[in-house]
Amino acid sequence: DILVVSSMSVFEPRVMLYGANGTRLMTIAEFKQGDFISSARFNPNRSKIAFTHAMGLSSQLEIFDLKSRATQDFQFQGNFTDFDWMPDGNHNIYFMFHPNYFESDLPAYQLRIHDLRIGSEIVIQDNITGLQYFDLSQDGKTLLIVQQVREEQPCENISIDGRCYTDEIVSLKLGLNNPEDNSTDLHSE
Repeated sequence: DILVVSSMSVFEPRVMLYGANGTRLMTIAEFKQGDFISSARFNPNRSKIAFTHAMGLSSQLEIFDLKSRATQDFQFQGNFTDFDWMPDGNHNIYFMFHPNYFESDLPAYQLRIHDLRIGSEIVIQDNITGLQYFDLSQDGKTLLIVQQVREEQPCENISIDGRCYTDEIVSLKLGLNNPEDNSTDLHSE
């Protein structure tokens, strides 16, 4: 078994590959001090590793092929929060910070799917605020989103800014009708 680790240390940001026994097998990527990298993730058949690298106002998705040891780069305007592989291994789903939209002082995000074969992307949902975390089901049909929402006072949990927040879980049904053209259906529950 092989494990991939991304070091988010501001002093030595890098992505490394380890054997299950803890032996370092290789360093996949190293960045300069202060750069940010996301969690690294294997694709569904474990032949590639993807991670994002933030560079100021843009993000770069890097995909490392374990067999060829080649890296494929995709550059985006805006900053990723996190991503996951779709089950087909040809698409990534991710949240991108939406720089022009704020609601109640909470930043907003767009949910996007990127086709790695042709480089196209589509926005699945716009203006998702308070994003905390998301998780994609193994079949790629359901996305759970944990959002931070503001509550009316009085409340049990008051944050450092003196406001009340709670977490809300939203379930989105994703349906790739035609993976060749990325057409989708979206249903919120």
